[in-house]
Amino acid sequence: MIGGAVEVGPHGRTLWARQEGSGPDVVLIAGIGDDHHVWDPVFDQLARYHRVTAFDNRGVGRSPLGEEPVTIPAMTADAVGLMGALGVERAHVVGSSMGGAIAQELALTAPEAVASLVLVGTWGERDEHLSRAIRHIGYLLGTIEDPAEAFDAVALWAYSGQAHADGTVERLLDAALASDSPDQSLEDFERTTEALVEHDPGARLGEIVAPTLVLVGSEDRLCPPRLGTRLAELIPGSRLQVVPDRSHQPFQEDPDRFAELVEDFWD
Repeated sequence: MIGGAVEVGPHGRTLWARQEGSGPDVVLIAGIGDDHHVWDPVFDQLARYHRVTAFDNRGVGRSPLGEEPVTIPAMTADAVGLMGALGVERAHVVGSSMGGAIAQELALTAPEAVASLVLVGTWGERDEHLSRAIRHIGYLLGTIEDPAEAFDAVALWAYSGQAHADGTVERLLDAALASDSPDQSLEDFERTTEALVEHDPGARLGEIVAPTLVLVGSEDRLCPPRLGTRLAELIPGSRLQVVPDRSHQPFQEDPDRFAELVEDFWD
């Protein structure tokens, strides 16, 4: 088991990472504002048959943002550096939302390191509606001081009606409030937001050779199914899977079903 800061690049840059299990490698890349704990609902299930690595992207949790410009390629270099430092030569890469953008860039720039891609609640072309939605979330976070109220505001974008009705959102809120990870500053969120909304891999996605599964929640309000459908069209040979009655992060809402879907894909 590994749990701590890992040096991933020049000038002492570090990322906080958790690694457990044995078997083929799986690397989990979180979305904007999420630290490695976002994967907790599904982490142990995936680690039954795999060596699973989750980490805090720069500017989140215990990974410092630094002073240099924030870009998706820079965060991709972080992921490559982390894999090298932890001895992960080739992995099934799972990316959620912004983590999906990083995962796509990883498959384009270091294809030898990517055994497969699972892209969850993400996109392949810059979309003005999505850009405005992400900036709107930043505005909300800047106007709400209470952590529980901030979580509730973001939860309207991130979780399905079923998750709100069955107590899942309340359980996730309790876990977030009890987390030992530092809260992300609004400045760090805003700097990351600009990197995110400007990233547009577009036609380059036709160069991806890794087997790819695109997972789309049918109730995803932040990255609507049309974006996942288009992403699957852009990546040659990819498979599109719509998850009924789930939203932006189905691995939190229904971890059993999520684990089943990705493990069947890997098999």
